[in-house]
Amino acid sequence: MARRCNMTRAHEAKEMERLARFALGYYLFGVGLLIFLAPWTPLWSRNYFVNRSGPLASLLLSPWARGALSGVGALYVSRGVLDTLRTAAHRGDE
Repeated sequence: MARRCNMTRAHEAKEMERLARFALGYYLFGVGLLIFLAPWTPLWSRNYFVNRSGPLASLLLSPWARGALSGVGALYVSRGVLDTLRTAAHRGDE
């Protein structure tokens, strides 16, 4: 009986770890998508902090800075997709 209980606890721990990895993957995907798209929306230009920053506004509104942020967002999206796919594929190994 004790052995079965330990196996169940070990299985539960693996399932919780797997769920946490899925959550991390979806989080990275969502944040990455936001970072990828946000610099190109009209909201970015009307941002309170951009309008109040003076010289920093020209930097934040420049196309290369927007592209750099979109690149970081693309990295987050790809990492989220890879983590989620790796976690889903790892399920078949059990």
